[in-house]
Amino acid sequence: MEKVLRYLVERGALVRLKAGTYLSGEAVEGARALLVARLGNGSEIRAAEFRDLIGCGRKLAIEILEYFDTVGLTLRKGDVRTLRG
Repeated sequence: MEKVLRYLVERGALVRLKAGTYLSGEAVEGARALLVARLGNGSEIRAAEFRDLIGCGRKLAIEILEYFDTVGLTLRKGDVRTLRG
């Protein structure tokens, strides 16, 4: 199973959010686009706002935000996130 997951991640079909948690590349890109559009003017967003923005549960929203923190898209400051740089 790990070989298949690794293959799909390498091809961009899946994104590994954290150990054991994967999401389609398309879904992550859609969430990224919505987040960038929402934060484009230098504003901040909380996890609950992001959850509502992408229409998922709180746990998944936080995992996606943590992934964005890890890849350098967002910067977490307490309870809020902003776009990096």
